[in-house]
Amino acid sequence: MKCPVCNEEVEDQRLFCPYCSWELTPDIGDLSPERKALYNERLKIARENWRLLQEYRRFERESLEAPEIQRKAIEPEKIHKKILFCTDLYPSSDYAFAAALDLAERSGAEFIILHVLGSPHRYSGLITTAEGETWASEEVYEKIRERLKEYYFCRIEQENPDWVWIAVKAGTPWIEILRFARKQKVDLIVMGPYTIHDPRLGLDLEKPHLGKHAQRVILQAHCPVFIVTSPKQRLSFRDEGAKST
Repeated sequence: MKCPVCNEEVEDQRLFCPYCSWELTPDIGDLSPERKALYNERLKIARENWRLLQEYRRFERESLEAPEIQRKAIEPEKIHKKILFCTDLYPSSDYAFAAALDLAERSGAEFIILHVLGSPHRYSGLITTAEGETWASEEVYEKIRERLKEYYFCRIEQENPDWVWIAVKAGTPWIEILRFARKQKVDLIVMGPYTIHDPRLGLDLEKPHLGKHAQRVILQAHCPVFIVTSPKQRLSFRDEGAKST
C-alpha cells in the first residue's frame, strides 16, 4: 500500500509509515462522518508538514554542497573566546598551562595568565589583613609579572603574542580567581588540582584530593572549570584507587 502522506510504498502489515511516521488506517470507510472529517484535516496538515520537511532537506543538501559552506564545515569550532589560566608559579601547574594554551590556540581565544598572591607568600613587601587579604606594592606586582612572562612566554611559539596577557592579584586565591573571572567574563577557567611546592618530595597520595582553592572555584565559578593533573598524579591516583578496592 502507499502512504497517503509521503506516497512511499509501505508493507501492508505495518501500523506506521517508516518514512514519515503516519499512522496507517486501512478501514477509513468505517469511520463516522465527523471522525472522517477530522482524519482528512490531520492528513492535510501532515502532507503540508512533509512537503516543508522535504524542502528543508533539499535546501540543506544544496547548502552543504556549496564550496563556502564546505570550508566552514572543516574549520575548528571556536567555542572559547576568553580562557583564564590560574598559576601558582610552581611546576605542578605546568600541565594545566600546556592544556590551557592548546585550547586557546585551537579556539583563537584570548588567553589570560593569572597569579594570586596568597598569604603567607614567598615574595616580600606584602601586607596581610586580619581577614587574610593580601596587598603588595607595585614593585612586587611588577616583579611577579616579569617572572610570569619569563616563565611562560618562552613556551609560546609566537613571539610577544598580543592575544596573551598577564594579571596579578592579591588576596585569598579562590576569591580573587572567581572575582577576576566574572569581571573579565571568561568562559573557561583552567588550573591544577593543588600546589606541589617541591616536586622532588613526591606526592602524598594517602588521601588524594583537590586543594581547597580548586574546590571553591569549581563549586562557585560562573563558567566551566578545567582541572588538569600531571600524568604521574593520574597514574598514582589510579593505583591508589585499585588498592582501596
